[in-house]
Amino acid sequence: MGVLVKTETAVISLGVLLVLMAALSALRIVANSSLLITADLLLAAVFFSVLHWPARQSFKRDYKRYLLFFSLWFVIVQLAFFSVLLFNPLEIGPWLFVGLVVALVALSASFRLVLGKNIVEGKVILSDSENAAVELGFDLFAGLNSGKYVVQANKKYKNGELVRVALKRKFFRKVPARIIGKSKK
Repeated sequence: MGVLVKTETAVISLGVLLVLMAALSALRIVANSSLLITADLLLAAVFFSVLHWPARQSFKRDYKRYLLFFSLWFVIVQLAFFSVLLFNPLEIGPWLFVGLVVALVALSASFRLVLGKNIVEGKVILSDSENAAVELGFDLFAGLNSGKYVVQANKKYKNGELVRVALKRKFFRKVPARIIGKSKK
């Protein structure tokens, strides 16, 4: 399994665990609170073990960004979970859901603005003096899916060479535009 797939798998795994923890809040209406707290603690342990070991290997240099991002998501989900335990879920249910969605969207948008990336690293697959095909990995903060992209090149690069690729904004996402130089690795 390549690094590209590992990164996407780690992000998806962390997201699924957060969704499961949020779903526990909805079960408060029909389930015992002590059972829910036990399930939440178990999911939290799995969440942080995934965030600490597999995610650290996948994210490498960006690990601190991902750690902060997913830890803040975790705090928001836990606040929602414990507010359902403390208050009547039928009274705060719709407001809690709306608040949770707004908080998570605001967190994601602010992270993209503050910690967003305009340059990513990739590997040259094929190159001539004007264009190059590069393989780029998934990057949550650049808003980039993993894949192979054709970008502008200012010179011919060797196959397999690590390069830095500038991104340009297109509507609500970023796309690879051009190679700006060799990677510093």
